[in-house]
Amino acid sequence: MRSKPIILVLAFAGLLLLLDLAMLSYRAIQATTLQEANSLYTNRAIELSGDPSTAIDYARGDGLDVTIFQPLADDDHIRAVFSTTDVSGSLPLHDLRWNVSDSRPGALVGANLQAVGAEIVILGKEYEVAGLLGARDKSLLADEIVIYDPQLFEEPGERRFVVDGPDADRITERFENTRAIESGLSRRTNIDFISPIMNMLTVVLLITGTGILGYLTHTWGAARDSVDRLWGRTRAFLLSRHILSYTTVWIVAAIVPTLILFSAGRASLLFQDFLYSHVLLTSMFILSFTTSFVVRNGGMK
Repeated sequence: MRSKPIILVLAFAGLLLLLDLAMLSYRAIQATTLQEANSLYTNRAIELSGDPSTAIDYARGDGLDVTIFQPLADDDHIRAVFSTTDVSGSLPLHDLRWNVSDSRPGALVGANLQAVGAEIVILGKEYEVAGLLGARDKSLLADEIVIYDPQLFEEPGERRFVVDGPDADRITERFENTRAIESGLSRRTNIDFISPIMNMLTVVLLITGTGILGYLTHTWGAARDSVDRLWGRTRAFLLSRHILSYTTVWIVAAIVPTLILFSAGRASLLFQDFLYSHVLLTSMFILSFTTSFVVRNGGMK
């Protein structure tokens, strides 16, 4: 009888966490698809006219999270890129050999251009290819070239460049000539309208389902609690034991989704978000269970 609630909670918690993982994966795939369809830009990207080195100084001085793109040789398919964070986390990449950085510049190219580890010559300078653009070889970025080399931004002068990232607006507000990057009708109808609704409904389902599960769990175990009360165990003791038991159950329920996450090779992108949502859902369950326990027992005495 004691094991029945635990088995049910384990089963339902596992299903809720799998749904949570599916939502996070969907959001990540949609974000990658948007970047691939929009030449590596997100919906926050803004084109500016000015000195990109000034924008970099602003970003570094204020500790902003931005990525800056600058066309090279008047070709929008060959661009220099600078990021105040890890550039590999800002762009969709695969077959990454090493992370480009200020101390080790390199090239990120489309699969149609070079193999990883080869070299490519841009503006008379050789760059080793550190990885391939796009989530897979056959992507819309197969013919793109991005060079990470801060020296390419050092030449002063006004020219057009693009600022992207969570803090892009903090940079663009300091420039006058700005233009939002257009991303097409498909993003407007799918990512801007449908996806937010799907994400919102999924979040509501997760939170509501977790709350109902917490309420029902106490109902499933109420008879056993009554027997334990006859043996002299206090309500505070029973509640503490339940919280410990069900917290452990939720941790166990996360094992399968976590294994799926690592086997799919998306742990580096989604694990932190999955961890946050797992803690949130576990807390929601414990809160709902505790509230039901206290209300049904008329307090803790």
